[in-house]
Parts: sequence; C-alpha cells; structure tokens
Amino acid sequence: MIVTLENTTTSDIDKQLHRLRDEGGVVTLGRVLTLVIMAEAGHSERALDAAVVASHEHPCRIIMHVSHSASEETRLDAQLRIGGDAGASEVVVLHGY
Repeated sequence: MIVTLENTTTSDIDKQLHRLRDEGGVVTLGRVLTLVIMAEAGHSERALDAAVVASHEHPCRIIMHVSHSASEETRLDAQLRIGGDAGASEVVVLHGY
C-alpha cells in the first residue's frame, strides 16, 4: 500500500503510519535497524530500490529524504509504503522543499 501526503507535517506522518499499521496488522516496531538515505531529486529511485531489496535479507525501516530546490516554497511531502510495496518493512520517503 502506498499513501501520499502533500504539504504535511511530521506529526501527520506519524499518525498516518500508526493508522496504517493498525489497519494492516503490520508490526515494524521491533525492527533492529532503521536505514536512512539522503538523496537528491532525480537520483532517489535507484537507491530506494536497492534498499528495499536489502530489506528482504535484513528487515529494517527505511527513511529516505529527497532534497529538492532550495528556491521553491518550503514544504514537506511524504510517501508511505507498507506491505508488498515496502519489501520486508515500511518505507517513508520525505520530499523536502
């Protein structure tokens, strides 16, 4: 499942993650590893694909921050991936402007 949040806050992201976990019965709180990826716009998908593949071998939560142009209006967009779209865990992709 993929959920997109536009012009959001970290509090809204956290609430949505809790709701998705409750609805889907996904338990990731016991994960030992959180993998953090810093990427630039245009280079993020390959890094994310590699991390999802690795999560099948080493279950983890993946948080990726994709930086965008500093000249754009400040905002935070997010994409939450849970279940089959997240490999063996959950994925949070943050787009910071």
